[in-house]
Amino acid sequence: MKKLVCSVVFLSQFFVASFGYSWFWHDSSPIEWSKSKAMTSPDSYCKSPDVSLSNTGQATAVWLQWEETQNVVHGTVKTQHGWNESKCISLSDGHHFHPQLDSNEQGTSIAIWINKKEDVYTIESALYDGIWMPTVVLSTSKDLSLHPKICINELGDGVATWSESSQDEFLIKASVFSMNQWSEPQVLSRSKKIGLFPSIDFNVKGEALVAWHSMEDAKSVIEAVVYQNGSWSTPIVLSPSKVYASEPRVSLNESGSGTVVWVGREIGPTFVQGADYTSGKWTFFGDLSERDNQNVSPSIAMNNSRKKIVIWEHSDRNNHRHIYARVFNGNNWQPAATLSELAQNARTSKLCMSKSGNAIVLWQDRSQRNEPLFISKLNGETWSSPKRVPPLKNALHSSEPNLSMNQNGEITIIRAASGTDPLVIGTIDLQEGTLE
Repeated sequence: MKKLVCSVVFLSQFFVASFGYSWFWHDSSPIEWSKSKAMTSPDSYCKSPDVSLSNTGQATAVWLQWEETQNVVHGTVKTQHGWNESKCISLSDGHHFHPQLDSNEQGTSIAIWINKKEDVYTIESALYDGIWMPTVVLSTSKDLSLHPKICINELGDGVATWSESSQDEFLIKASVFSMNQWSEPQVLSRSKKIGLFPSIDFNVKGEALVAWHSMEDAKSVIEAVVYQNGSWSTPIVLSPSKVYASEPRVSLNESGSGTVVWVGREIGPTFVQGADYTSGKWTFFGDLSERDNQNVSPSIAMNNSRKKIVIWEHSDRNNHRHIYARVFNGNNWQPAATLSELAQNARTSKLCMSKSGNAIVLWQDRSQRNEPLFISKLNGETWSSPKRVPPLKNALHSSEPNLSMNQNGEITIIRAASGTDPLVIGTIDLQEGTLE
């Protein structure tokens, strides 16, 4: 039988707990907490963590940490010897927001965030390649730059995209990281439109797929571009003309096939729908959800066998929110499965998928004290019953979690929590063992 060995580590007010799960989420052993060495100041106030896990087992984490009068971005790396002491990786001036990062299989990572100085919002980035490199400013606007996203491929190249104001419009811009330098930002979106909330994926062939929410007058559509052979394509509208579309999410596999999903609305309920990109052509495939009540917050993952997983959050008539999932097995979409049957307010769902097609979905139940996390695993086309993740110790309130999984089946979950102690950052490491 396969086993998951799990440990909980606090990176700020540092604690450790360990327990075991069977691979099919049967009984777990008792959790034993022990206090360990503090990696940052015991009175640190931390929030908005993100984590990315490489195939070597190295994990990279970033979060916001309050220092003196402002939030700065801290970063740290976990090696075989444990988590290193974190350090400030952002510029010392300004107020920072929304850090996130991506890592490749070798452990090279790129972090990205927003920095506000007076009334100017800029997009900044830092590379980790054995050490943290100096911060680089990516955006050029002297006004507002928002909604940054980052991807890195196995060659160590990366693409960053964001929304940037220009007079009366918001432009989607992108910069490519190659040969240890960032390119000049390029405009991806059409002029005289409002481009917001880009989503990006980037493969080892150096191809990228970017989709965003584009507004003009009372219309809202999903537009997308493809990056191939060093150039960006012309934007194409993916969503139907009568649909008010938003919340795009993209996935691109190593062969260059991609999928974009989004939330649509005509009159009344919202629904999830999408389009495929294959051999240079786009195909709209229609609705994935029912057109009942509200369906929001989609996520998508796809492997090289064209297996796809889409999850979203569904509100029923009693205003209970659940996590739904659909699997495309390479030929057909399977019926939607409800992952969070026992939850009353399941939110902030996260999805990770390995190249083999195994997947993990994580969410929190906001109807319960401490807002506990739950996790479900996809085996083939069957989802396991949800397993409750232990709460952070002494936590009265816990933040939105983030999740990363590598191709070895290793998983890291990161979360911030507040309570009787200052806000702390916690991680859970799940390791798939061998068959018994």
